[in-house]
Amino acid sequence: MKKIFCIVLWLFITVGLYCQSYYPTKKSNEWDYSLSNSIKKVTVLADTLFPNGKYYAVLSEPDILYAQYVRTDSQFVYYYDLNQNKEIPFFKLTGKVGDVTEVRFRNYGNVTITKMDSTLVFNEKVHLISYFIGGMATIKVTLSDKYGMISTEIYADPPAPWPEITYNLIGCKINGQTYGKLVSVKRPGAVPTETKLFQNYPNPFNHITKITFQMPNESKVVFKIYDLIGNEIATLFNEVVSAGFHEILFDGSKIASGVYFYSLVTNNNIITKKLALIK
Repeated sequence: MKKIFCIVLWLFITVGLYCQSYYPTKKSNEWDYSLSNSIKKVTVLADTLFPNGKYYAVLSEPDILYAQYVRTDSQFVYYYDLNQNKEIPFFKLTGKVGDVTEVRFRNYGNVTITKMDSTLVFNEKVHLISYFIGGMATIKVTLSDKYGMISTEIYADPPAPWPEITYNLIGCKINGQTYGKLVSVKRPGAVPTETKLFQNYPNPFNHITKITFQMPNESKVVFKIYDLIGNEIATLFNEVVSAGFHEILFDGSKIASGVYFYSLVTNNNIITKKLALIK
């Protein structure tokens, strides 16, 4: 009886570990990918609740497959598609080589498991699952059970014998621990020369969006949200900030779908832009 209990406990712990590991979605997790002479940086900003009652990680920008809302369990890595307003089971985690998952996400049509093996990544032994994604683009992706997506190859249509674009993981921060090398990506210009408010991203958005602004000098900044007839909906920010680039997350989960204004007020400027919330 004790032996059976131990086996069940081991299986429970193993499943729990694998639930999040193939796409670790804890807030502040970060991945840096090399692309020719540039770096693609993706960070988990927060999580958000969708109408299906499930929480999804909100990425700072779409990942390599252009997904921005992600969750995992022991069976799949799931993407949430705002256009279809539904969850897409994308990467199957419990299958065998040759298993095919039909998907309707972006221009992708199917995802096939092509290889399952183990190797060393950042001097850590990891389990790998490789996939072939068919559709308007031909893509090869490899996930690891510790770092998430570690490589992606995008081929021409029809596919040439070599990838047109290749992303390779060079560093990541997972659950507070850094692996490999994280690159500091600087925006053009060390100090902005003018006050500027950028368009929120994503837009339209579902629940959470990121608003970026720049300041040439230290200043008191007030951020507010208004509806179309000018009623104040929320104050997002009311602080003194330093010169440089700054980001604010806006959670619209408690307000109705629609078009709103977001306004940046400083000592010398008032700048207003529109955002669209779709639930």
